Amino acid sequence: MMKELMLYLFDLLPALIAAFFGTLGFAIIFKLKGKYLIYISICGFFNYAIYMVAIFFNWSEFLAATVATMFVAVMAEILARILKTPTVIFTLPGVVPIVPGSALYYSVRYLLLRDFENFAASFKSTCYIALGIVCGTVVVSVIMRFIFGLKNNSRKTQR
Repeated sequence: MMKELMLYLFDLLPALIAAFFGTLGFAIIFKLKGKYLIYISICGFFNYAIYMVAIFFNWSEFLAATVATMFVAVMAEILARILKTPTVIFTLPGVVPIVPGSALYYSVRYLLLRDFENFAASFKSTCYIALGIVCGTVVVSVIMRFIFGLKNNSRKTQR
């Protein structure tokens, strides 16, 4: 199984490189600062890599998107603390590689062609991935706020 995974990742290398540069381009379009661009691109790279590995192991699209987004959200929280910048700078561009743009496109296409069976399947896929991105981001955000809330409360009680 490990050999197959390594071959899969090797075959996936061009897509992972595209995810890196696609995230970089997205960050540049939104005028993010130069010193953050490499970190943002690494977030996008890992997001897509984790998502595709989860798909390789036959996880659902929802679970794959949730886990990949949770990883990027944790990475973003850590980077935000180290670099003293808002978390959203790393999270938003970091999830771009798994945003279901093509699935949404095909959903609308099938709807316009009145192919309701394919529309339902494609739209369901779009919703699962989008919901996974949202859930991954929210779960990590809530946990981090809880952890830092406890940390701040313990500092106040020590004073």
